[in-house]
Amino acid sequence: LVVKVAECVERAPSGVARYFLLVETDAGTSATVGLLPSGAVSWTACAPGRCAQAKVLRTHGCEDSGVTVGELRASLQGAKKASASSQKRFVQAAFLRLAGSVA
Repeated sequence: LVVKVAECVERAPSGVARYFLLVETDAGTSATVGLLPSGAVSWTACAPGRCAQAKVLRTHGCEDSGVTVGELRASLQGAKKASASSQKRFVQAAFLRLAGSVA
C-alpha cells in the first residue's frame, strides 16, 4: 500500500525543472514516478542522492487511502507526449489523486 507521497522538483542537467513524485510504501520501499518527454511514465527506485537534492513542494500521508502500487501504476498509464509544463501537471494530478482531492 502507498503510505506517503511527496511532490518534488529538481533541476535537470539542461537547467530545466523536472517534477516527480516520491512514493513510499508500507513495505518501506520508495520509488520516484515521473513523466518522460516521450509521454511514458517512469518508475524507478529512489536514489538517495536524487531525493536528497530535490526540493519537496508538498507531502501527504495516504495510509488510509488503501491505494496499492499496482492501482497507482494503472491509473497513471496512457499519458501523451509531454512538455515540461505537462510533466508538472501530471505530477500535480497524481499527487492530488493520492491525497484524495481528485475523484
